[in-house]
Amino acid sequence: ADHKEAIRKMPWSVIVMMSGVTVLIALMEKTGGLDLFTAALAGLPPEEVRKAKLLFIRNAISDYHAMRASIASFKSVRGCMGIIPLFWPMMNAQNKMIEVQLNLARERIDNALDVWRDDLKGETFTIDGQARKI
Repeated sequence: ADHKEAIRKMPWSVIVMMSGVTVLIALMEKTGGLDLFTAALAGLPPEEVRKAKLLFIRNAISDYHAMRASIASFKSVRGCMGIIPLFWPMMNAQNKMIEVQLNLARERIDNALDVWRDDLKGETFTIDGQARKI
């Protein structure tokens, strides 16, 4: 394998970003910034915490629906590839990956709704076309 080509293909922007975030978090720990940040979060009024939880869940549901829509549009392309037996193993692996990703996204939503059930009483969320009242 050509190591120069492998280095060229590395996602350098992501690597640099993650390195910067790691340094920032370490700096915040050393200077007490994380303690200040968590204290500020702990001091939020309950209604603001509730709004943040609602925002998280609504965004997670939007991401889930967007993922489902993307996958649905991708299936038409995959249908064309399905006529070529060479692509079948790759398509089976993609099917498993898609299923896992959708299940993970749905579980995140369900877990948040279960954990925050008491905080979100009275709210209704629509997932996969079905309304779910908390």
